[in-house]
Amino acid sequence: TWGNIQMTTAVGIANTREQSNTSLTNPINYNPIFDELKSNFSKRVTVDYNWRLAQLKQIEKMMVERHEEVSRAIMIDLARPPAQAFLGDVATILDECRFAIKNLRSWMKPNSVSTPITLQPG
Repeated sequence: TWGNIQMTTAVGIANTREQSNTSLTNPINYNPIFDELKSNFSKRVTVDYNWRLAQLKQIEKMMVERHEEVSRAIMIDLARPPAQAFLGDVATILDECRFAIKNLRSWMKPNSVSTPITLQPG
């Protein structure tokens, strides 16, 4: 089931960075993370509603718990004041994440569309 699969999210990447004792200036090897993402996609793990919902909730949790770190990184990378980073980036991501959580089920419903005559039989 989806619950038995280790979910790779931004939180997982952040945890990987902590475990490897690297700083923001020392890059880490993202190939294993990318390989896991490709594997999960190939296994169609990402199609499940519960898996997607869990991913969105993890992003929301990360932004709530680490908003100061994210704001500080934006300040360093983009020279934005912390308040602007929070309002322009962190709060926006939180709002979008919560909007996606609220609408995910309806977005996943099958949607019938017609095939243009030039592409038939299709």
